Amino acid sequence: MVKQRIHSEDVTDAALDVIDANGPDELTLSRVAGELGVQSSALYNHVEGLSGLRQNVAAAASEALTTVLRDAAIARSGRDALVAVGTAYRRFAVDHPGQFAAATLLLGDPAPETTQAITSITELFIRIVDGLGVAEDRVVDDARAIHSAIRGFVILEITQGFDPSANLNTSFEHLLEVLLRGISPDHA
Repeated sequence: MVKQRIHSEDVTDAALDVIDANGPDELTLSRVAGELGVQSSALYNHVEGLSGLRQNVAAAASEALTTVLRDAAIARSGRDALVAVGTAYRRFAVDHPGQFAAATLLLGDPAPETTQAITSITELFIRIVDGLGVAEDRVVDDARAIHSAIRGFVILEITQGFDPSANLNTSFEHLLEVLLRGISPDHA
């Protein structure tokens, strides 16, 4: 039998595939090892057990979400930035439900990379809201409200918490419009 050489990135990538296909609760060392065609013991050269694997996955998923959102915001501001980032946030959650859960539903102590990625997402929403011209003393609260509303919508969507006959695209567009109206500069 030929030994397969794996790298830390291979382990993390396989774990991301596992959680996207099966959910974060199904992340086990044996399942990841099976994806890679190696024995579970081979993973210990790359991660500190299941908790280390979970931290690596949360960090990678958080960084992936942050990158997607930053890319969506490039060359956009104000209303266009909010719509683009909100849409990208939703698309990431739908396309990568396991990664979205790992990135946003922190279980255990997050790694510094995860904390930094989450902070970067918050800062992105703050910059978007600041670009909408709201009062300076409302920027952080409005950014948190927008992030929370978008996150809540996508969690309900990926957990099938909406009526299946509902047009979710229309509902999401309406949510963004409501958020934009609610944070308009002349809204007190």
